[in-house]
Amino acid sequence: MTDKKSSRAKRLIKISLILFIIGLILFNVTFYLVRRPDVQTYLTQKAAGLITSATGAPASVGSVDFQLRKILLKDVFIGDLSNDTLLFVHDLRVRPSLRSIFRRKIDIKSLQLESAKLFIHREEDNPDFNYEAIFGKSQPNENSSESAGYHFRLPLADISNLDFHFLDEKNN
Repeated sequence: MTDKKSSRAKRLIKISLILFIIGLILFNVTFYLVRRPDVQTYLTQKAAGLITSATGAPASVGSVDFQLRKILLKDVFIGDLSNDTLLFVHDLRVRPSLRSIFRRKIDIKSLQLESAKLFIHREEDNPDFNYEAIFGKSQPNENSSESAGYHFRLPLADISNLDFHFLDEKNN
């Protein structure tokens, strides 16, 4: 009887070791693939496509570099619905917390913007600013404990060389 238990324990240890090795190999292969320029180009195009499909606005990302704990995006462009520039960022470094996305929270540990241009504009005959058509208007929430959208948290932001333009033609 003890031989059967000992045999089962050895078998369980072997299976666990094999699964651990397979998981380690998959992690390393994934990490290697994400570091390849052709894979990063593909992911860059997908990221720009996701921004465009989510907002309806033109978007592009020059390059993406996935590092161990950071994502570096270069030459990020988001246009408004009039095909003018809403946001352009030369270097964007993000340290995300991925586990929070499943709880409908966007938790970014830190964000660094370098050489960014932000253009907020409202035409005289339009009640909305250019970003509101893309990202929506901020609505007062009667029941703030329940929200259908995402909760956004950004405890640390470092912005350098920001060129900010605000033009409100409606209110001069």
